[in-house]
Amino acid sequence: MKKLCCLLLAFVFLAGIQVLFADTVTLKSGQVIEGKIVERTADVVKVDFMGVEMAYFMDDIAEINSEEVAAGTAEKAGASAQAVEKIAAAHEVAQNEAPSDPAVRVKEEIAVERKMEAVPAGREPAATLDDRQVKTAAIAAIGGIIAIIFLATLIYVYSSLCLYFIARKTGNEPAWLAWVPIGNLFLMCKIAGQSYWLLLIFLASFLPIIGGLVNLGLFGFFWFKIAEARGKPGWMGILCVLPLVNLVMMGVIAFSE
Repeated sequence: MKKLCCLLLAFVFLAGIQVLFADTVTLKSGQVIEGKIVERTADVVKVDFMGVEMAYFMDDIAEINSEEVAAGTAEKAGASAQAVEKIAAAHEVAQNEAPSDPAVRVKEEIAVERKMEAVPAGREPAATLDDRQVKTAAIAAIGGIIAIIFLATLIYVYSSLCLYFIARKTGNEPAWLAWVPIGNLFLMCKIAGQSYWLLLIFLASFLPIIGGLVNLGLFGFFWFKIAEARGKPGWMGILCVLPLVNLVMMGVIAFSE
């Protein structure tokens, strides 16, 4: 039961961390996009939003993670415009001073056109999500959350039911504490014949890594004693710390004679 609670807390913590450390892109229009930046160049920034990549040009971006974006691309565009103006001016001068030979003039026209083509053309608008993509991503996210909640509820009900029958068969009352969060921990202590003060060790959950290992060891110790209280081998209780295997072991300890 405690392991289930720890898993749920870990899921909530990881989800909060993901939101906390998400990249933020603020457009000049005032729109704010939150996601993970997967690619960033001098001209384009690609952001992963719920599995869908969106591309934004640097000219349209005001800030990235609260840092102002230098207008390098805009300066390049200005330089390109100036290059076009210079080429056009040179073309006009060439026309005024053009030789009378038509073949030479044709060659000059072709050369000017090639220079004009070398100048960067206008860019396309940034890719954005349409309504269908947004709805699909939202439905997928909601479906995933509902599935996780449903699975967690099933595991909680099953483990509570196992602890309830164990309490009844070992004569430890009130057995209904098996359905009460935190209360079920006190019931486990009572069935295992251990002091309630051991529950203070669960406060170590706040310690990174070490806290999880300590609580996992205490959880295994409780189920070791609970298995012995039911007349079962202690190793069956220790296996209750393993995912999926614990569901089988809890059922054997609870429902077998």
